[in-house]
Parts: sequence; C-alpha cells; structure tokens
Amino acid sequence: MPDTSNISYEDSTIDWDRLRSFAKRVARESKKPRPTTTVRGGEQTQEVKRGLFGGTKVVRGTRPFERLEQVDYWVLDHRYYRRQRRVDARNTDTEVMLFDYCLHTDGRLMLRTDSYDEFEGPSYRNHYEESTHSHSEVAFVNAQVELFDFEMGSHSVRSDLKIDTNNVAGKRRIAFARGVGLSLKLKAMLDPK
Repeated sequence: MPDTSNISYEDSTIDWDRLRSFAKRVARESKKPRPTTTVRGGEQTQEVKRGLFGGTKVVRGTRPFERLEQVDYWVLDHRYYRRQRRVDARNTDTEVMLFDYCLHTDGRLMLRTDSYDEFEGPSYRNHYEESTHSHSEVAFVNAQVELFDFEMGSHSVRSDLKIDTNNVAGKRRIAFARGVGLSLKLKAMLDPK
C-alpha cells in the first residue's frame, strides 16, 4: 500500500476497489439490524361453497393483508432537498427529494431517492393539491462518497424561490483522504453501540 501521509486531501483519490471490498465485508459481518417496512396488499382467496341441493360453486375474492418486512439494506445517512416556488399569487409548486445513502446486504453502495412534486392552489374556489412520486436507485459515484468526508452541511435560499437542503458537504472536513469518511461510517456498523 502506498504511503499517503504526505498527500493532501485535494490530491487524494478514492480507492474504489478497497472501498467496495470493505463494504462487502461489512454487509457480511454487520450485526446492526436492518430497517423494516410495512408491506400492504391483497391475497387471492378461493372458497368452495356447497349449495342446498348438492351443487357447488367457487367463490373467489381478495383478502387484504399488512405485514412488517425487513428491507435488504442498511441506511448509512438520510438527507433531503426541498424547493418551493410561487407559480403566481395563489399557487405554489414544491419539489421534495429524500435521499437514503444505503449499504445493500450484498455490499453494494446505493443512493435511493424518493422524489415528490406537489402543486397546491385554488380551483373553482376550492383548494386542491396534485402530486406525483418517483423512486430511483443508483450506485455511489465520487460525489456521494466525498459527502461522508465532511460533516453534514446545510444550505438555504429565501426569495421567490425557497430552497432548503442538507445534501451538501459542510465546512469542516473529517477525513484526511477521499473515501475515508465513508470507511469510518462502514466501520461503525461492525461494532454498533
């Protein structure tokens, strides 16, 4: 392993092979419990009913269910981005993005993003809301890894456009080289307290 003691943070690079190998080890050995989610749905039912004169008929239906299931990842960090703008004097448009930085049980480092767009305003003298939701999952790139090298930052803008986010790097760096902050976060999962 090369000597990195004289290399500055700006000159360092992420050792992806080492980081991926360590992430797989942590996923294999971690004792930290994974989060759970509520799964709702309906299961098909089929019942044979006998009639008064010996005939039978099959009655099909759906029985709703709800159960708690463990997800296949650990959340390393939660972050958000919220942008709100006034479309006109009575209507607002809001975009919310929720970011989960995750370690999957197979060792992949993934960014899960839930996006919500909401539009609020009056319609025929009644207040109404419209919203859409989308979900995505992508592998970490350098920018996501480097966020862990700094304390969590925040950013706000207040004008006609309001923005709030903590999905930015803070001013204080907590790692001496790129990728070390994420390695420390992963290491903490091996010894949860």
